[in-house]
Amino acid sequence: MQNLKLINAKEFGLDENQAVIVEQEFLPVVTEREALSSIYSEIITKEITIDTVKEAHSLRLKLVKVRTNTDKIHKAQKAFYLAGGKFVDAWKNKNNTIVEQMESKLLEIENYFANIEREKLEKLKAERIKLLATVCDDTSMYVVEAMSEIAFNTLINGLKLAKEAELKAIEDARILAEELRIEKERIEAERKEKERIENERIRIENERLQAEANAKELEAKKEREKIEKEREAERKKQAEILEKQKQEAERLRIIEAEKQAKIQAELNAKMEAERIEREKIEKELKAKAEAEQLERRKIEIELNKRKQAELTEAIEKEKQAKKAALAPDKNKLIELSKSFNSIQFPVLSNNESEQILNNIKLLQSKLVNYIIEQANKL
Repeated sequence: MQNLKLINAKEFGLDENQAVIVEQEFLPVVTEREALSSIYSEIITKEITIDTVKEAHSLRLKLVKVRTNTDKIHKAQKAFYLAGGKFVDAWKNKNNTIVEQMESKLLEIENYFANIEREKLEKLKAERIKLLATVCDDTSMYVVEAMSEIAFNTLINGLKLAKEAELKAIEDARILAEELRIEKERIEAERKEKERIENERIRIENERLQAEANAKELEAKKEREKIEKEREAERKKQAEILEKQKQEAERLRIIEAEKQAKIQAELNAKMEAERIEREKIEKELKAKAEAEQLERRKIEIELNKRKQAELTEAIEKEKQAKKAALAPDKNKLIELSKSFNSIQFPVLSNNESEQILNNIKLLQSKLVNYIIEQANKL
């Protein structure tokens, strides 16, 4: 009951007698929250493991139940006690602030491994995109973070081979063009040199030399055409190899995409099954809570009947005490507190019933202390 005094009833225009009914309504959820606080303190100091995550999840659900029960009490009390509405608001806010802080911390623990896994995937994606960009112009066409290590390496190697083959074909074409240019220049220079020498040496043989030069030019042309055909055949061969490599890379990409789609479908099915199971558990918990609420109401009604009987008995005893006119009022009140303090309580076996009995004992103690305190003021 120490925590109950953190909210001063006088600040809301209520005296202690008026506030005790509201305090009694909130007592079960406060008691339950305080009982869970020790478990909460243990969990947040533990090393985060799979078991710790499960414990955090279980405790958070219990705290959610405490908070929702607090909301129900708040709604009912505010409806019945319009004058004490602000006081009830303070109870709700006080209790739920503590519970929400605990929920937040537990949710952080629950998501610990999921956050680590997400960071790993983001880091892996960035690393693979960076590597893929060196061999591919459009990296967005590949879901690299979902690929296995083998599939990704196969993709990179295939794209590398394709790029290398493409660069080699371009380089080969450039070399061929350069060789043809040099050969042409060499032949032309040789022809001019021979022509100059022959013109200077023997004018008579000019026509023969010209014919020989023409013959050599024709032969060179045939040789160039032969080389060009061989180069063209080589380019076609490299192009076919490149096309096959591209087709293989595309086949592997399609296989990987189908595999990832299957994995995603299985994951969606698993999440749906978990959602259905979670809704089932929530319905069961709600039904159990409603049954417990009904049982508590029955016990409260029975308790009120007992209290009424005890009050009637006390009134009768007070009437008898008034007959003892010689005894002062202070002594009479002291005797009354003793009569309340001497009440014999039954022995209960059910934990929930035991909790109710403990609350009754707490109220009895407050009543006895109040009588003694007021009597001493006389």
